[in-house]
Amino acid sequence: ARRPWLETVRALKQRYGVDRVEVAIPTHYHDDHVAGFNLLREVEGTEVWSPENMTRIFREPRRFDLPCLWHDPIGVDREVAFGEPLRWHEYELRLHELPGHTLYAAAIELEVDGLKVLATGDQQGGRWTPEGPPEALNYQYRNRFGIDDFVRSAQLYRELAPDLVISGHWAPRAVTPEWLDEMERGGREVARIHRELLPLEDVD
Repeated sequence: ARRPWLETVRALKQRYGVDRVEVAIPTHYHDDHVAGFNLLREVEGTEVWSPENMTRIFREPRRFDLPCLWHDPIGVDREVAFGEPLRWHEYELRLHELPGHTLYAAAIELEVDGLKVLATGDQQGGRWTPEGPPEALNYQYRNRFGIDDFVRSAQLYRELAPDLVISGHWAPRAVTPEWLDEMERGGREVARIHRELLPLEDVD
């Protein structure tokens, strides 16, 4: 219950001239990403725009057996359909379904200063380099997980061709062909291992 805090909002205002937080759009429902939404509404007058696959979770959290749920209902001012152009001031955003880290997740696409940016929440880690270990694909079974989720997300990244990926916990990443190849390789490896280990012909 003590997760929400306003220090980062104060820093945005002091360092970047942000006047207020008008809208909050979540990449997924986890409490470390949405715990401050009700507080932002109270202090800043912030509206919550929810991807279509999360609205009911925010409004009725006690109906869901999911980890990391924020315990209080969160009001949703606008539900956004996947692929629908979404206007906010001079920006156009599009939301895309992004299962993997959790079934209830979205990628947020927008253009800023001539760069195509994609916010992916906690879908993957942020420390991969071509010389380092494999990219960490952040799946947690209790969040709900499908075998091909990371294959699908790699295909989405190729299709959208962002210049920059931003996440919930790591530094922004400039997208390169090598990173896209790594995302596809990792997604296919996760799918291969699960198909090899699980008795899918008996229980799927």
